[in-house]
Amino acid sequence: MLEHAGAEVWSASSVAEALSVLSELTPDVLVTDFHLPDGDGCLLAAKIKTCMAERASIPIPIVALSGYSEDMVQEMGVKSAFQAYLVKPVDIEALINTVSQMTKRQAAFKL
Repeated sequence: MLEHAGAEVWSASSVAEALSVLSELTPDVLVTDFHLPDGDGCLLAAKIKTCMAERASIPIPIVALSGYSEDMVQEMGVKSAFQAYLVKPVDIEALINTVSQMTKRQAAFKL
């Protein structure tokens, strides 16, 4: 989806794999499913934030995808771990627009 919109995409299927990929590169935006085989998006977000702080790096915006409604996520108190949250099934245009907005914010932050 994002590749067709011109994004360069790396993929990972678990928290551990994502952290391994992130040890080698720093993306402009991270898109993650809320549920992962070895944890959840909140665990991944916390580990990324810790890693970025240790490196004194610019924080990576994180977009979460989940089947939970926004109300359920709000009740769970985890929505604040992410800069954006999209409910599945994800509208492709909404995902592209969200990632584009996050990328623009990152570019402005780096100036």
